[in-house]
Amino acid sequence: MDTTSETFSHARFVRLGPFVIDRSSGEVQKDGQRLRIPGQPRRLLLAFLEKPGEIISQEELRAKLWPDDTNVEFNHGIHGAINKLRQALGDSSEQPQFIETIPRCGYRFLVQTSAATPPVASAESGSSSEHFAALPIRVAVPRWRGRSGLLVAWALLLTLTSITIATLHFKTRTKSRATVNPPSLPLSPLPRTVAIVGFKDLSSRNDSAWLSTAFAEMLSTELGTSAGLQPVSGEDVAQMKRELAIADADSYAQPTLKRIQQNLGAELVIAGSLMRIGSGSPKDRVRFDIHLQNPDTGQTLASLSETGTVTQLFDLISDAGVQLRGQLGIAPLSSSAEGEIRHAGPANSTVQHLYFSGIQKLRNFDYLGAKEVLLQAVAAAPDDSLAHEALSTALAAGGFETQAAREAKLAFDLAKGLTYEQGLQIEGRYYDTKHEWDRAEETYRRLSSLSPQTIDYPVHLADIQAKEGKPLEAIATLDRLHQLSRSARDEGRIYLAEVSAEDRAGDFKKELAAAREAAAQGQIANAPLVIARALRAQGVALQHLGDNTQALNQLRAAEKTFETLNDPGGLVEVLLDQGNVFSDLGDMNEAESKWNKSLALARSTGNKRKEATASDNLGNIFLTRGETEKARITYQRSYELSREVDDKTGEAFSLLTIGDAYQEECHLSRAENYYKQALQIATQIANQEIRGEALESLAGVLADRGDLVQAKRTAEESLSVAQASGDKTTETTALVYLSQVLAAQGSLKEGQSIAQKATVDADALAAKSLQAGSRILLGLILLKQGDTTNARENYNQALVLEESADEGMEQKETHYLLAELDIEENHFSEAREMLQLLQGDLSRRHDSDTELECLILQVRLELLDHHRDAALKTSARTQTLSQQSERLDLQLSASEVVAQSAAASKNWTQADRVLTSALRRASQSGCVACEFKVQFSQCDLSAKKDATRGVRCFEELNTRAAAKGFGLIARNAAIETAVLTK
Repeated sequence: MDTTSETFSHARFVRLGPFVIDRSSGEVQKDGQRLRIPGQPRRLLLAFLEKPGEIISQEELRAKLWPDDTNVEFNHGIHGAINKLRQALGDSSEQPQFIETIPRCGYRFLVQTSAATPPVASAESGSSSEHFAALPIRVAVPRWRGRSGLLVAWALLLTLTSITIATLHFKTRTKSRATVNPPSLPLSPLPRTVAIVGFKDLSSRNDSAWLSTAFAEMLSTELGTSAGLQPVSGEDVAQMKRELAIADADSYAQPTLKRIQQNLGAELVIAGSLMRIGSGSPKDRVRFDIHLQNPDTGQTLASLSETGTVTQLFDLISDAGVQLRGQLGIAPLSSSAEGEIRHAGPANSTVQHLYFSGIQKLRNFDYLGAKEVLLQAVAAAPDDSLAHEALSTALAAGGFETQAAREAKLAFDLAKGLTYEQGLQIEGRYYDTKHEWDRAEETYRRLSSLSPQTIDYPVHLADIQAKEGKPLEAIATLDRLHQLSRSARDEGRIYLAEVSAEDRAGDFKKELAAAREAAAQGQIANAPLVIARALRAQGVALQHLGDNTQALNQLRAAEKTFETLNDPGGLVEVLLDQGNVFSDLGDMNEAESKWNKSLALARSTGNKRKEATASDNLGNIFLTRGETEKARITYQRSYELSREVDDKTGEAFSLLTIGDAYQEECHLSRAENYYKQALQIATQIANQEIRGEALESLAGVLADRGDLVQAKRTAEESLSVAQASGDKTTETTALVYLSQVLAAQGSLKEGQSIAQKATVDADALAAKSLQAGSRILLGLILLKQGDTTNARENYNQALVLEESADEGMEQKETHYLLAELDIEENHFSEAREMLQLLQGDLSRRHDSDTELECLILQVRLELLDHHRDAALKTSARTQTLSQQSERLDLQLSASEVVAQSAAASKNWTQADRVLTSALRRASQSGCVACEFKVQFSQCDLSAKKDATRGVRCFEELNTRAAAKGFGLIARNAAIETAVLTK
């Protein structure tokens, strides 16, 4: 029997030369770095791994890559996937190392694979320490609860674009067969792009301004139905006009035409004017003058006029479309197509007025105004599907998620009579609002197949794939789009979509690269809004990567552009981001200033979702300062705002932060209640990121309350959720929680292994806060095993990372840990130097918790130097300050050194009183781990007075801790018992 083969066939991780492959996920690593291999090549690799050395036919590979009902050119598709896989592995067809082509037969995998261990760092075990601290290992997981909004902003951009598509493509009802992937290349010659810039209103009347938007959109629909023309979306045209400060005009000079062409990639430009004559009734006369221009030459190719009443708008547009198509040599529409278009738009002039006014307000970022107008539209025409769809978009932009979903359902139910493409658009958005990702994905695949020459639908498809927890598939979808882009603006939009997908994948380096590409394309297109969004994305990615100085530079540049463009939504977002960076830098005053500015701006523009986000972040400031009551009030305000706008995501986040405030005060039952509420909402809305965070937080509370078995299960569930969704950041933090629970149970080796995996994953993310936090955890576990050398190495690595990211608060905590380690190793002079460093920082920026840590260290050093009188004086200050702290862990550490100081002076009564009081506080909090910490100190005090009583105390503690599953504390108590009985 070939046991090697059997071992390999069951191995999850296999080695292929320099590569390590996870067969369950298809993830490939080389030298610890994850390689990005698209979906089909990745599936090919897994197929080859099943039969190394064997010839696999093309038919067998086809079955692996595509379902039976897929309509695609298989041989070409397999050849392309093979080439991409070879490129990823550094292989070639001429001199194959891995994949050999067997003519007329198929392919063969040349390299013999072997089972491999998971790619994690190794560390020396070290010997056992003589003394263990009693408190289970707990590391503050480095995750800022505040909501950045990068993904929300991208989703909003997509939503607004979907409205443009809905008013743009009223195409003929043709059946389209769904395919697994959008076509790699257009199936027909690319149509000519035409930008309908708008029509200057010569009437100077408020009641006629909507006609310019209506005529432009309806003419775009008319021309878009022609096979040879592709109108630029109205959203892109509106952005271009805002960016380049181009007003509506009867026609444009060639320099302006060239600027329009550079921005939009348009081959043709339509402009003109309108004049309305009358008293404001639907019977008013209106005249449109239309000019078709060539940006390359500045030549006017056609000029025409259309005159009629407002109620005859469809007839005017139809006539204009006939003449323009004739000038361009394009065949006229069939009568059935004309009739379908006429019945697909808003029913009458009153609804048209309201509908197109709402569209214009949406494009001007006036979401509240758009909502009010579109509410009137659906009231006037309750059966108008497009009006309900536009209202859904306006509500979603303002954060009213439940109402937006309700309007999307109405649009879906009323979609009869629309064109096939319109119906699919509304269907896709409906499934999106319901979070039915699989159905939404299928719908956008059908739309992508229906219009293979536009990037709009595949970009939506990628967004759905990322939301569905398939960011790598989203990235593969976007990779194929570059061959379809018609302009630098298109390229910028694709790269911005990649930013969102890479963020969800947790690959911040590639997120940064995509953002830089987006900015470069924005420069080529002379598109400041694309540039601003790309600069903001760069800032967020740089913050993830720990380069806070550069992050601020990019965010400030984005802020200036958003201000220039008068984009309040972008400005609110970038102020929130700047606050996040200043928070990472430890400059809480500047962070508070930025978040207060964003709060005021969000409030003034009616953006309650962002007002809630800013409130959440300000609550974090108060929590950091120890103002937990103020933090809770602020979090509660955020929660109420989120509920007001039906923002379930915001509600869940606010519930998490309220839980954080209660956990900080060790009100564990209340914290658990809020975390469970957040988990319930996250499950309802299928938000895996929040669900993972809620499970992590619950694991921490359960561990504190002494239910380590359930804490372990919950941490493992959080890990599974993150792995299934592809959320690498949450996956890494879940590993940190799981490692802590395992260490508390006494499974130090297993906890060490998990902590090492967290460190490797954090390094792959290049997220410095997470890199530092995972190293702190690993150091603590190594210290518990007596490996002080490697513990110190990990602490120092963490410190370097924190310093490079300018994370002031985290640096102080690491200095404190290093000082404790110096004391553990009897390096008292080094401990004093570290204490002086902390005190020096305290003189520059006062922080009561840091001051308390300094006093605790000072008492310990004074006791070790046998300066009992000095220790008594310092311990008195320590006790007073600890009563002002909201951190229970510091309160208990302070009580421990105060009791030790009293015992050193033989004041046993005082020492007993201090520890009894500490035990009462720990018990009231519900923190079982904290109770064990105090009880360990009480046993130590008993042993100093009477060894026999100490033995009995440690034996009882051993029994209680073991019964609760706290294996580490039980083991420590057993060691103390053994020492005392020698």
